[in-house]
Amino acid sequence: MTDEQALAVRFEQDRRHLRAVAYRLLGSVHDADDAVQAAWLKVSRHGVSDVDNPTGWFTTVTAHECLDRLREQKRRAEVLGADHIGTAPAAPAAEDEVAMAESVGRALLVVLDRLSPAQRVAFVLHDAFGVPFDDIAALLDRTPDAAKKLASRARERVHGDPSVSPRPTAEHLQIARVFLAASQEGDLEALLKILHPDVVRRVDRVLVPAHISTELRGAREFVEESRLFAGVARGGEVAVLDGGAGIVIAPAGRLKVLLRLTIRDGRIHVIDIIGEPDRLRSVDVTLAGMAYQRSLASRRESTPNRAFSGNFASARRQREAWMTTAVTVTETGSGTYTQEITAGRHRFIADEPIPVGGDEGPNPYDLVLAGLGACTSMTVRMYAKRKGWPLEQVRVTLRHSRIHAKDCEACETTKGMIDQIDREIELVGDLDPDQRQRLMDIAERCPVHQTLTSEVHITTSAV
Repeated sequence: MTDEQALAVRFEQDRRHLRAVAYRLLGSVHDADDAVQAAWLKVSRHGVSDVDNPTGWFTTVTAHECLDRLREQKRRAEVLGADHIGTAPAAPAAEDEVAMAESVGRALLVVLDRLSPAQRVAFVLHDAFGVPFDDIAALLDRTPDAAKKLASRARERVHGDPSVSPRPTAEHLQIARVFLAASQEGDLEALLKILHPDVVRRVDRVLVPAHISTELRGAREFVEESRLFAGVARGGEVAVLDGGAGIVIAPAGRLKVLLRLTIRDGRIHVIDIIGEPDRLRSVDVTLAGMAYQRSLASRRESTPNRAFSGNFASARRQREAWMTTAVTVTETGSGTYTQEITAGRHRFIADEPIPVGGDEGPNPYDLVLAGLGACTSMTVRMYAKRKGWPLEQVRVTLRHSRIHAKDCEACETTKGMIDQIDREIELVGDLDPDQRQRLMDIAERCPVHQTLTSEVHITTSAV
């Protein structure tokens, strides 16, 4: 068996564990499988000849892949704006997605989605997989104390802080569980026992067709209606919503609906069914307790009996060597100013125009404008695609110039010369005026635009 074959066999032995790590970090079977495969491609190129603990190293590479993806998701959410979250039509959850969500806990996955990327990584790796904080710190480029604080903040988000917000009683949580089980099984008699005779059901209009009222009164009326939604209830799990007992509907770990229950004297008096994206985001969701214990039990079954410690220091060194995104610029020697630029697996040439240089490629300012233009077009396309708008093509034209500060009405600086970039955006497609204006506003959220217009700190060191 060759070294490459041995490495492949070794990686496959850990694939189930790596998939479990990636799923808890990303919340999607498809994304988890992609992250594990990307980790394998990196590992296969560099080998593990100088690694003491292959499992720990594989976990490091996989976790870093997930961290990069979480950060990219966060950037996209910031670019698209909050109004895109939760608006996409829900495709039927694949069997594997449902099974994974059930094994981890739907409510836990919903809460994890609300953490920052660093909080999620610190919490999942430490609390679910027992990775020491020293190792997590190396992965996140933080101090161990900072990693502990990240996990602690995440833990408060997951479980809630009793000193800050109230918790439902054990009785109320049990009533919520009975309500959910009866809804899932179509047990009408069990529902009638826990519903107040004059129970009120309210539902956001986005969740029901026009012929169904957004408000309904009466236990028997609700029970009859519940027959229509037994399938939806099967994707539910009891959770704590704004300090009270409630239910999270997240078939594959992605939040779709919240049911907030008002319980008094052992009966449910109000059922508030929430589906509006803004309302979903405004509700504080924490675990009811049992979901987290189930997640830990699942983790213990999926984690190999191999220590993680002692490998993340070398992991950090290797990651810095070949996982950090970098652009390298080197003189080609074929011209006075001709440069070869390496960005990941891409290579291209930059140069100064004639007569200063040989004009073998774009000049440095052209590259800056190209980055802004590409980012602008991608950002607009991303938003239009998400909204389903008829945008056929985006064309961005940019020009750079130096102008006197006194000629810039929008600038705070009044003396000297300043850089000015003029950007023209052409949107081709059957868009109405409101859609066009919205896309022009979205262009301002391009990450490169935000970088160029914010304070940037550049460190320079000799190597």
